[in-house]
Amino acid sequence: MSLFEFILVMISLVLAIGVTHLLQAVASMVLLRRLLQVDWVVVTWVVTLFILSAAYWWSLWDFRQVEWTFPAFFYLLLAPTLLYVGVSLLVAASNAAHEGHVGEEFDKVRIPFLTVMSLFHILASVDGFLLGAEAAWSSLRVVQLLALAGYGGGLLWADRGVQKVAAGAVLGIYLTMLFGLRYLPGAFG
Repeated sequence: MSLFEFILVMISLVLAIGVTHLLQAVASMVLLRRLLQVDWVVVTWVVTLFILSAAYWWSLWDFRQVEWTFPAFFYLLLAPTLLYVGVSLLVAASNAAHEGHVGEEFDKVRIPFLTVMSLFHILASVDGFLLGAEAAWSSLRVVQLLALAGYGGGLLWADRGVQKVAAGAVLGIYLTMLFGLRYLPGAFG
């Protein structure tokens, strides 16, 4: 087993636990569908976090040639940890609404959720550069800045229309990044 494979195990575990947590919340929402008023902003974020977990894991291939040290490993572990916290906040909102409106519960965690997701996005956007796996600037940076603007819009404005646009925009941007720019592992390595 190489050092990269060894490091990837821990990062993959954190990502897998987050996806498991997310899928359990989806199952709960399906089971409680008659008691809940589903909110499309929350559904969009659930889909986004699922896709984001897969895309982030896929992008880790770019780090196979990094000279690994504990600080580099710890830094790389921060992004999936933040993603897990984001998933936990979103799941808490969907689980708290056992007989209510999921959107109202999301409104209670919107600011911490979008703050954590913004931090995740920043860390995930610069990790390749900081670890020496990609250049400081690439075509991906423009798209990453647009996604950060989507998080920022959702963070700053509580209006449901803005929330729908922000969630939909971030999902669209991540789909573009995954299928348009990162279809092959190591696209920028």
